[in-house]
Amino acid sequence: MKNKKRKRSDSFSKKPARPVNCKRDFWRIKSSKIFYVAARIRELIKECEHLPRERQHEFKAIVFSQSIWRAKVALEKQDIRTADFIPRINLRDRIKNLEAFRSQPDVHVLLLSNHGSHGLDLSFVTHMSLLEEIWDKSLEQQVISRANPMGAKETLTVEL
Repeated sequence: MKNKKRKRSDSFSKKPARPVNCKRDFWRIKSSKIFYVAARIRELIKECEHLPRERQHEFKAIVFSQSIWRAKVALEKQDIRTADFIPRINLRDRIKNLEAFRSQPDVHVLLLSNHGSHGLDLSFVTHMSLLEEIWDKSLEQQVISRANPMGAKETLTVEL
């Protein structure tokens, strides 16, 4: 018998990101927290729209998760536009998405994974949701400090 070596599949191989299809993918999600966060963000957007013009501020939120795909499906079900800062997107597109989140008033949510936990200035963000507990507390502090750096004048609401 010949001893054949099998090729190991590289778990980090770059595969194109699959487009989200809410009708196909919705039934697979088994997380009530994701649906709560999506509904909560929809409520906060509506609240900001009904404020008088002088008190109105632009609502921007970060949703941090290890399973971004599920969050994206739940937010799309609520008709909430998102910008993605996730590993499967190349750097140029991540930067383009970040600029869209910063400048476009109808892009209210930035989906963030570990890739965005270092080196970003997101001090204009008003809300942050951490979808699952981050076991590494220094990473958790790093993620929160992206949106609430030292000396920030605006308040940041963080929901765990």
